[in-house]
Amino acid sequence: SYQLLYGDLRQYLFKKFRYIWAGLIVPVLLFLAISLGILQGSYQGLSWLVHLLFISVGWHYVKQVFGMLVVPSSMQNYFFSSFERKVILINLYSLWFLSFLSGQSYAREADFYGIKYHLIGTPPIVLHIAYFVLFSTLLGVIAVIIRRFIISRQWPSPVGLVAYLALYVWYLPWLHHQHFFYMIPFFHSLQYLLFVWVLKLKQNQSLREHSSDQSRQQFIILITRLGGFFGMSIILGILAFWGLPNLLDAWLKQYRADLAQNLGGQVFMASFQLFINIHHYFIDNVIWRKDSVLMKDLTGLKSSND
Repeated sequence: SYQLLYGDLRQYLFKKFRYIWAGLIVPVLLFLAISLGILQGSYQGLSWLVHLLFISVGWHYVKQVFGMLVVPSSMQNYFFSSFERKVILINLYSLWFLSFLSGQSYAREADFYGIKYHLIGTPPIVLHIAYFVLFSTLLGVIAVIIRRFIISRQWPSPVGLVAYLALYVWYLPWLHHQHFFYMIPFFHSLQYLLFVWVLKLKQNQSLREHSSDQSRQQFIILITRLGGFFGMSIILGILAFWGLPNLLDAWLKQYRADLAQNLGGQVFMASFQLFINIHHYFIDNVIWRKDSVLMKDLTGLKSSND
């Protein structure tokens, strides 16, 4: 996401407000909020960001699954109407909302890399209502898909349907598993990788065509570009999610042990997780819009009405 926004779309960072907001304003605000929480010497300020993290990540997962359904389907000439999109989104949002409320079922203190935060304690009646809304709207989704099949003899993309069902496995409280829960971000990342991989292949379409003609030079350029992009992703991931936060936490424990203890012992690991995951929501909300240059590269659709 960072490579796409600050690399592929860098020319828009100072031209359009939504890019300025996602690429410049939001990261500055997050940095200031996290810095203020650390300087206060207490995790109380950071606890609010933990709640924002779970809200934004849940919302983002839903929007990605919606994209996994709509985009591959559109590439097979299956286009959802405005009404069908609304029915699908209402169901997906209700699933996310149920998952969030279920995770807040018991009023207690929870822990996020040493940062303590409080769960609200969702009343059982609210959960019952959320279940009712979820399955009612799911019936609506099934109805619009069957109706479309009766009219046009078309089904949505199998890839999209699998992603849709996968979100139920991830989010439906009945299927929750304490160990499998940690695999959800991994599967989410694999879904995301599919988009980026196809995007990069299409951006290098001319090189692919030459490589099929056994042009060794063009093939090497293609492999170098793809390898460089994804190799940089791996390096940045190792640094951001493991190397730098662990190094900074070790430094803080050595020189400010009292502050490190007050902040839970892993404050930089928590801060990096908060910053990247919250910012990721804002980035993807910009780069994967229907009218985005990247979306047009991905789908090959040039009209904003497609």
